[in-house]
Amino acid sequence: MRRDVTERPANARTTRACPERSRRVLILSLIILAFALRLHQLDAKSIWFDESHSLNRASLDLLSIASGKQIWGDRVVQDTTHVPFYFFLLHFFIKLAGDSDFTLRFLSVIFGVLTVPLIHFMGKKLCHARVGLWAALLATFSPFYLWYSQEARMYTLLVFLGLLSVFCLLRAIDEDKVGWYATYALTATAMLYTSLFSFGLFAFEGLVGLLAAWRLRRWSILAVFVIISLAFLPGLWPHLVWLGPQRQLEEYNYWPGILLDVLNSHNFGLSLDPTRLTLLNLALLVIFIIGLLSLTQDKPFDSSTGLRTGTAQDKPQRRWDSSLLLLGYISLPIISLYLVSLLQPIYRGSRYLMIISPAYYLGLAAGLVAIKRRTKLIFLLCLSLILGGMLLSDYNYFSSPDYHKEDYRSVARHVEEHSQVGDVIVGASFDSWAFSHYYRGHLPMVWIPRPGKDMLRDVQEVARQYDRIWLIGDRLFEHDPQRQVRAWLDDRLFKTTALVFHSYGSSPTLLAYLTTSPLLDRLPVIQYPLEASFGGKIALRGYDLPLGIPPAGERLRLTLYLQAEQAMREDYKISVRLVDGGGHLWGQYDNLPLNGAFPTSHWSPGTIVREWCDVPIHPGTPPGTYQLEMRLYQPGTAEDLEIFVGEESGGKTITLGQVEVSEPSYSASLPEGTIEHPLKANWSDGPSLLGYDLTSRAYQPGDGLALSLYYQAASFPTKDYLLRLQLVDRTGAILAESLATPGGEVYPTSQWAEGVMIKSQHSLTIPPDASGGRLKLRASLVNAEGEPLPVRRHPWGFWARKHLDLTAIRVSERERSYQLPPIERAMRADLGDQVEFHGYSLESAQVEPGGLLRLTLYWRAHQRMTVSYTVFTHLLGKDGDTWGQRDNIPVKGTYPTTGWAEGEVITDEYEIAVKSDAPPGAYQIEVGMYDAATGQRLPVFDEGGTRLAGDRILLDQVITIR
Repeated sequence: MRRDVTERPANARTTRACPERSRRVLILSLIILAFALRLHQLDAKSIWFDESHSLNRASLDLLSIASGKQIWGDRVVQDTTHVPFYFFLLHFFIKLAGDSDFTLRFLSVIFGVLTVPLIHFMGKKLCHARVGLWAALLATFSPFYLWYSQEARMYTLLVFLGLLSVFCLLRAIDEDKVGWYATYALTATAMLYTSLFSFGLFAFEGLVGLLAAWRLRRWSILAVFVIISLAFLPGLWPHLVWLGPQRQLEEYNYWPGILLDVLNSHNFGLSLDPTRLTLLNLALLVIFIIGLLSLTQDKPFDSSTGLRTGTAQDKPQRRWDSSLLLLGYISLPIISLYLVSLLQPIYRGSRYLMIISPAYYLGLAAGLVAIKRRTKLIFLLCLSLILGGMLLSDYNYFSSPDYHKEDYRSVARHVEEHSQVGDVIVGASFDSWAFSHYYRGHLPMVWIPRPGKDMLRDVQEVARQYDRIWLIGDRLFEHDPQRQVRAWLDDRLFKTTALVFHSYGSSPTLLAYLTTSPLLDRLPVIQYPLEASFGGKIALRGYDLPLGIPPAGERLRLTLYLQAEQAMREDYKISVRLVDGGGHLWGQYDNLPLNGAFPTSHWSPGTIVREWCDVPIHPGTPPGTYQLEMRLYQPGTAEDLEIFVGEESGGKTITLGQVEVSEPSYSASLPEGTIEHPLKANWSDGPSLLGYDLTSRAYQPGDGLALSLYYQAASFPTKDYLLRLQLVDRTGAILAESLATPGGEVYPTSQWAEGVMIKSQHSLTIPPDASGGRLKLRASLVNAEGEPLPVRRHPWGFWARKHLDLTAIRVSERERSYQLPPIERAMRADLGDQVEFHGYSLESAQVEPGGLLRLTLYWRAHQRMTVSYTVFTHLLGKDGDTWGQRDNIPVKGTYPTTGWAEGEVITDEYEIAVKSDAPPGAYQIEVGMYDAATGQRLPVFDEGGTRLAGDRILLDQVITIR
C-alpha cells in the first residue's frame, strides 16, 4: 500500500514532543525561581506610606471601598486617585490571612509570578516559543517586577491583567468564540477598575479591535468595547475631578526625562543609579529595536516546535502585525499619559507606565533571538549585559540600606522601647496607618489635623495634658506648610530625641519633647532622699518611685535627681538594674541623661537634672521583692565611676532600694521574640514549658551557664514543685546539678494562677575538671519527695519521660600549666585560702598621659573555687586617686576562677588605660580580687600572714608618668 506523501514519519512527532516537554520544564523552573525570588525577605522591609494606603482602604467595609472612602486619623477623606478592584481583593485576602507584612504583599507576589508563564504564552502566540522563553526569563529576574512584587500595591496585578486582556483579545479575534470575548470583557473591566493608568492600554486594545472589525468585517467586536466602557463609566465618573488643571506643563519634563526613567526602570529597576546607565539603557533600546525589526522579516513558525517552516527558496513572509502590535502596546499608553498631562501632570514614577513592560520584554527577547541567529558571541555579550545588570539590581534591592522603604517599623519600636506612662504620640494623619500597623504600645495617639480644631492650639492643649510628646513628623508639613507646630514645640518645650530613619524616598522622623523642663533651679521635695557621689563628679540627691506595684512586662518609672559637682569633659551613661537576691537580672535601663539631649559634658557645676528612667520589667518576672541598683559609667571604656557615701567608698554600684513586682499578666502569649528558643513540653499535673533562653552553646570548664525558662500554668497547680537542672555527659554521668523553685521562694507553683506565664532564671557552673565534648542540658520537675513528673514533648505523645533534654552544649578542653614561669618581679601574697599571688611583669614603667600600661600577673589556684572573682588593677596617684583601671574576669574575661584547677598557674595580662589628664609624677599599681555580685574583696595576707590594709596588693615598682 502506498504511503501518503503528506504523512510525517514517527520520529517527527518525537522531535516535536521533546522541545515541548523541555519548554514546559523550563517554564516550570522559571515559575519556581520567580516565586522563590519574590518570597525572599518579603517582610524584611517596613511598609511605606503607599502600602499603608492599601491597608487603610482594604480594612474598610466593601461599600466604603467602592465609594473611595479612607480614614486618616480622625478624618474621612475621599480617594479620587485609585479605583477599587485591587482593594476588594486585598480586603478578602487579609480577612482570610491577617494583615501581617507578609500577607499584605503576598497578593502582589502571586500576580508577579503569574506574569512569568503568561508572558511566555504571549510570546509564543505573537512570535514563537523561543521569544516567549527568553521573555519569561527576563520577567523572572526583572528588578522592576521584583520591587513591586514585594509591595502591597496594585501594580503587578495591573501588569498581569493588562497582559491577560491583550492575550484574550487576540484569541477572541483569531477564534471568534463567545467564551474568549466574555473572558476579555471581564479581564479588561477588572484592569480598568484596578488603575486609571490602564486607560492607555485599553485605548490600544480599542484600536486593535477597530482594525480587526474593519479588516474581518466583524463589527460585533466593537460591541464588546461598548459594553466594557459602559461597565467602567460608574468607576470613572467620580475620578474626573482628578483631571482638573493644577500647574503649568513647563514644570513637567515629559520629553525625554520620563521616557529615560521608564526605560531604565524596565531594564535595571529602581536599585541602580540611572545617571551612570545612560549608554547601557540605549544599548538595550537598540536590542529592542532589532527585535521589532526581526519580527517583520520572520518566516512562519510552527508554534508546537518553535522551528521555522519553508525552504531556503521561500521568500520571507513579512509579519508587521506582531511588530506593530508590540509597538502600539508600548506607545499608546505613553501618548495617552502625555495627553492627560496637558490637563494634570500626573506622572510620579515609572510604575505608572509599568503596564507596558510585557511588550518591552517581548521585544527585548525577540532582539536576543535575532542576534543569536547571526552571532553567538554578541548574543552572549548582550545576554550578560542584560542579566548582569538585572541581577546586580536585585542584589542591591535585597542588601543595600539605600533601598529600604519608609521605616515605620523602627519608629514604632523606638517609641515602644523608650516611652513611659504620661507620654502621648502626635503625628500627621497620613502617618496614622503605617505607624499604627507596627505600634504595640498603649500610649494615646493624636493625629492632626483633627476636624474642627486648629492644629497649633490642639498641640498646645495636648502639651498641657501629658509629660512628653512623641512627634512623628514625616508628613506633618503637608498640613502645616509654615511649620508652626514644629516651631512652637522647639521654642517652648525641651527636646530629648531627634531621629531620622533614612529610607528610599521620604524618611520618617521622630522627635520627643518634655513638656516640663528637666533642669531645676532647686531641689524639690524628694520621695527618697539619698546622698552619694559618683567619682566626685556627679552627686545623687535622691529618687522617686511611682505609687502602686508594677506588674511583670511593664515599665517601672524611676526619677533620679542628679547634680553636677564639677565641670566634666566625659559623657556618662546611667545604668539601672532590677535584680533579685541571687543577682539575676530582671530589667535594665541604660541611656545617656535625657536620652542624650543634655549629656554630662554640658553640665555646669551645680546643675540639677531630673532624669526619668523607665526600667523595663521582663515579661514573666515572678512577683516578689527586687532591688534597684544604679551605676554611672563612661560608654567608650565601660569604666565605672567609684561611688562614695560620705567619706567611704561604696564600690561601683549603689543600691537605691527595694521594689515590689506584682503577678505577671494573664495574656495568652508573650510578646513576639521574647523567647529565644521556643520549645513546647507538658508536665503531668504541672505547668507547660514554652521555651528557654541560653546565652551560648560553647563553653570551657569553669564557665557559668545562664539559663532562663518560660512556663505557663495550664490549670491551677495544687502542689509545689522544684526544677532540677543537670549537665550530663555521653555516658549518663551527672557533672553538675541544681535544684530550685521555678518561680522563686515567694511564688511557689501552688500559687500560680491558670494561664499565668512565669520566667525563671538558673545558673550552672561547668566543673573545672569536666572533659571536653558534648554535654546534655536536662530539666525535670520534681515533687517534695524528689520524684520527677512525667513530661511529654507533644500533647499527642503516647509516652512520657522522667526528664526533658533541652539542648546540647559543647565544652572544649583547656590547656593548663602547673609550673611557674620565670617571673620578672616576684612577690608573694595569699588571697584568702583560695589564690596565691606570685608576682608580675611590666612592659614599661614609664608611660605618657593617655597611654597604656601593659601588666602581667601570675596566680596559682590554692583550691577549687565556687565564686567567679573579678581582678582589679588600679593606677593610683600620691593622693590615692585612681588615674587608670582595668577590672575584669581573669585572662581578658575568658577564664573565670571557677574554672581554675587546684595547683594551676594562670598568666593574666592587662592593659590599663591612663587618663589623658593624669599629671606627671610617680604612681603605684594596686591589684586584688573581689566578688562582683557583692563588691566584697578577697582578704589579702603577706608571706608572714599579716592581713594587708584595703585587701590589696601594692606592686613594688614605681610607675612614672612623664
